[in-house]
Amino acid sequence: MVLVDSILNDLAETFEGHPLCVGVKLNISKTKDSSTLVTDPNLVNRILINMVTNALEATEPGGTVRVFTEPGGNTITFCVWNSKPIHQEHALKIFTRNFTTKEQLGHGLAPIR
Repeated sequence: MVLVDSILNDLAETFEGHPLCVGVKLNISKTKDSSTLVTDPNLVNRILINMVTNALEATEPGGTVRVFTEPGGNTITFCVWNSKPIHQEHALKIFTRNFTTKEQLGHGLAPIR
């Protein structure tokens, strides 16, 4: 089991002083209790780092990226928000393997040939 706030603290530490945060406010909200998850913290951290990186890259200087959680019964949802919406055509493909909106190869893994 891992504390949700421990995951959020690791995320905050990862982005402390990060070049993508220059001119952009990263607001990470902690939980109001000591919520825990049965999960692989490394996997959750990797996913959250990718989500926050994407949000920071899409945020104009002076903007804000918010990270927060939403409890739901025996689940918890990690949320990453910025003011720029995802285009509908991209939203439909966002979980497709190797999908990127970048002109060059994105941050994901290169296809295996």
